[in-house]
Amino acid sequence: MEDEILTPALKALLAAQNKTNHDFKDIRVSRAFVENNLSMMIETISEESLKISCAEHTECALKTLDDIHRLFPDAGMFADLVAYCCVAFSLNMMIDKTQLDHRSQTLKIKPLVIKSQRKADTTFRARTVAIDLWHADTAQKIRISDMADRVYRTLAAEGFTDSLPDTAERVKEWIKPVAPDYARKGGKPRKTP
Repeated sequence: MEDEILTPALKALLAAQNKTNHDFKDIRVSRAFVENNLSMMIETISEESLKISCAEHTECALKTLDDIHRLFPDAGMFADLVAYCCVAFSLNMMIDKTQLDHRSQTLKIKPLVIKSQRKADTTFRARTVAIDLWHADTAQKIRISDMADRVYRTLAAEGFTDSLPDTAERVKEWIKPVAPDYARKGGKPRKTP
């Protein structure tokens, strides 16, 4: 799961891991391993009735392990090993399913992420161009609409055509946050005689 995209599948696993303070590195055969992994796996269940059922089964299984330790002390270690193996198997299945879901979701989300990033880059570049042009406008004559046209043409010339809107009108919204006060005034700038 090396992808940079945080998919719903990965978010669910990480949320469960955080909620239970689970440590994937602790793989010792122990009661703690069994309890922590079962708790973490229960947290990944979205259906509340299934979550409750699994919690009840877990409680029953842990009580049975306690009974085996109490009634058959020599068999306790073997019962722990069986529980460990079953939980480890279930955990690996859950991780495998999460990875498959993550890959599938990444394939669906990635084009949207790329498009969104490209638009963010274009918006950033539009604001940068506008700032540079307004700094050069010592006469303070360029209004937002005029600047939007200039920025639109500049971005088109720089190869941003695939992430530009159809008209310069939308570019106005992008550059408004960086517009100086004089550029926000309505109407055309006054002509000096």
